[in-house]
Amino acid sequence: MSHEDVAEGQLLIQGLDRAPGSIQVWTADNSRHANEWRFVGADLGMKGGRPLGLVRFERLDSSQRVSLSVSWDHVYDQLRCFVFEGECDAVGRERLERDVRHRVGTWVAITSEIGSYVASSPEAQEAVLSAAHLMPERSVGSQN
Repeated sequence: MSHEDVAEGQLLIQGLDRAPGSIQVWTADNSRHANEWRFVGADLGMKGGRPLGLVRFERLDSSQRVSLSVSWDHVYDQLRCFVFEGECDAVGRERLERDVRHRVGTWVAITSEIGSYVASSPEAQEAVLSAAHLMPERSVGSQN
């Protein structure tokens, strides 16, 4: 696959250790970014397969810096995001939280897509579905 084959809004990730060696993924949508803020950086990782870390922004006029915490809410099974350091008004906070949820959600989706290539055998796929309790339970009298 070449860069010419990639559709607008997608990116080619190369250098994967397994076949096919590269995949096309959808990028985060720029229209969802908090326009009055500049993305400065992110320190993200996965803990137990769930996102955890910080994302940093500064106002375009450099008057404010804000760090947002990202974690997984185990009670509601959803991404949790809140201002961890710095201050901004309620409107700015809401825009930044929405921006971060979209960027981190895109990152999680891409990571999952790459993982689906690694766990591509029928046995691996069945094990993943089983771990997520997405396999039908077998009745007591079933043979398989």
